[in-house]
Amino acid sequence: MPYIPKKDRAPYNHAIAELNTILQSYGDKPGHLSYIVCRLCWAMACRPKLCFDSINKARGVLATVADEFAKRVAGPYESMKREVEGDIE
Repeated sequence: MPYIPKKDRAPYNHAIAELNTILQSYGDKPGHLSYIVCRLCWAMACRPKLCFDSINKARGVLATVADEFAKRVAGPYESMKREVEGDIE
């Protein structure tokens, strides 16, 4: 999890809440979330200019986010379902 100081989170939290409301209004379609994430990564990768290092930085963030989501969301969900439904036999 990218822990940033609490004082730095407020502007992001406000923008994320707005984006979340918009996503919900479109039915939480995965393509819409992908568009948002791609636009943010593209913008970051192009600052100051598009180059190998900036592309790798954005790709590294995406990989880390995927790992963190798997660990904190998907993993606990799978564990809960395994308890409810039973493990693979």
